[in-house]
Amino acid sequence: MANTTIEMLNPTGAMFNNRLPQKKTTKYDVFDTLEDITRYSLGINYGTYYPTKCAPGYYVDNYAEVPVIMPAGNIVSIRSILPKELYSGSGDTVAGVDTNGDIATAVNVETGAVMKKPVDFLYGKDVAGLFVKANGGVEAKDKYSQIDVDNYIFSAAGAIPTAGVTEYTRAANKPAGIVASRVFADIRFSYVNYSIVDHGYSIIPAGVLSLPVVVVIADSQDSGLTTAIANTIAAIKGAVDGKHQYVILQADNEALAIEKFVSGLALQSDRDGKFTEFTSSDADQKFGKILSVRSRLPQTLEAYQDSFPGSQITGMDTGGLSKRLFTFMKSAMLATGVSSSSALPGTITAALGTPVNTSTTGISLLFANADVEFGNIVR
Repeated sequence: MANTTIEMLNPTGAMFNNRLPQKKTTKYDVFDTLEDITRYSLGINYGTYYPTKCAPGYYVDNYAEVPVIMPAGNIVSIRSILPKELYSGSGDTVAGVDTNGDIATAVNVETGAVMKKPVDFLYGKDVAGLFVKANGGVEAKDKYSQIDVDNYIFSAAGAIPTAGVTEYTRAANKPAGIVASRVFADIRFSYVNYSIVDHGYSIIPAGVLSLPVVVVIADSQDSGLTTAIANTIAAIKGAVDGKHQYVILQADNEALAIEKFVSGLALQSDRDGKFTEFTSSDADQKFGKILSVRSRLPQTLEAYQDSFPGSQITGMDTGGLSKRLFTFMKSAMLATGVSSSSALPGTITAALGTPVNTSTTGISLLFANADVEFGNIVR
């Protein structure tokens, strides 16, 4: 028999390789793309784009063995790739391009010196541009972690970052679209003779997604709760931002929270490319609206979720909810600093439409599932 190479298809980015994964959590494959929650898409994209090489990662994917810097559906902003000569004197601190038009890519193991490559080498002429997480028009700073240090994600200044100290600054930007699949860190040329995920991404300009919604209910006029509200929102984001696109809102009481679900509630990007209520004075930041709440689950076959591959037991491990919605709600409810009383399947299902208390007196959470129209054409 002739020698053959067994290849596997990684559905995210359609990358072929002959390397078996060290570990694969198949129950979370659904988060790799938007196939399960896309109600409608415009059917076009803006071209091929790459993420900035200095964007920090959320976690390391066990299959690709590369950090993931944003999940499928994240709202992004576009940055142009200029001819190398035009970076002279200013560079691009968001894209990590220095004043010579070069970007840090590796470290010389003998000298410890940072090695760089020019933008024209890293990005072919067919690459339309770079993208970063949208931030609602407000400058945002992200701290690098040990994940970035271990995987040679360089700071925007072209140096190895210090975990928990060095910050990546994303200048105020405007939303351009969403990414259709999760995005891996661009660590090309960090290693010699090592196959790295190397492909561009498409940016979808408009469509409709069915997304989880969480409303933090607390009296924002109570000065004693101001810090607690901010901490609760930060805790929820820390638990779900890496793997989910969703809508996060805030309301002073349950009645006002329910009013948030009215069809047509305008949305924009928060600091990390998630949907939140439109409050900006800049009309260009408006990037979506709630069409309708779809919390009367299941719809179609969304309740049919295997407890484990091939078990044929439907909905047992998710209380009848889709894995995406169930996992989002569970992660948010159990987030450090939030700690709702229970996160059993039955409790989570009941929380879809009924406020649940957190560990902080005066703060509760209301969950929903909603169809969200997105895009710059939403006005």
